[in-house]
Amino acid sequence: MVKKEEEICDKIKIKIIMENIKDRVSKVLFADEFECLNCGAERINNEHFYLCKDCFEDIDFIENACEKCGDKVGSFDLLCNNCKEHSHSFTKAICVAKYEGVACNLVRKLKYDDCKFLAKTLGLFMAEKLKKSGLKDIDFVVPVPLNKKRVFERGFNQSQLIAEVVAKECGLKLNLQMVKRVKNTPTQTSLSSKERQQNVRNAFELLDKSSVKNANILLIDDIMTTGATLDELSKLFKKHKAKNVFALTFCHA
Repeated sequence: MVKKEEEICDKIKIKIIMENIKDRVSKVLFADEFECLNCGAERINNEHFYLCKDCFEDIDFIENACEKCGDKVGSFDLLCNNCKEHSHSFTKAICVAKYEGVACNLVRKLKYDDCKFLAKTLGLFMAEKLKKSGLKDIDFVVPVPLNKKRVFERGFNQSQLIAEVVAKECGLKLNLQMVKRVKNTPTQTSLSSKERQQNVRNAFELLDKSSVKNANILLIDDIMTTGATLDELSKLFKKHKAKNVFALTFCHA
């Protein structure tokens, strides 16, 4: 009788061990099914694009947006103070959130911590924003290109990874061969608005001129600060007869 009870206990122990192993393996292979991609807290569904409820609610989503650059404005404002004083070459920009808190952390983890999987979360947020914007008749989705040296150092172009998600989710055509960056420009983090403009001047070369003519192009980037990079690309496309150049970013700084 004792021996039989011991055998039953051993079987229960083995079952518990196997269940624990199975759970650990699942979490390693499918971490996004269990944990918040920002803080690692447990979550039960994908309702918040792989984030827990707390991290999702920490994001400062842009609801009232500047009609030109997509930055956050007051309830009764059509343009932000910057756009009232300075013009942009792109037709219109759409931004998901302000560059702070969890939103800032997601961008930085993607770019600097080799967290390529976060491109899916950012892309899903941006695809939803695009669908709600009512923006239609997009001919091409084009990610802001990085210089080859920067791609080699980082291992990927975060804007391209995000653009792939947006194009797939919205059923749009992705064009990765339309334009390339020909200058390895220094990071713009500490530059003034004027310095940013000078930094990206003549930084891009158009490769697919035939596709640009009369096209509505949607540029994809992770973050917009002054809009200098998006403006430079927009000037290039419009020089070659693009109909409209729109921009979609995850953050606006």
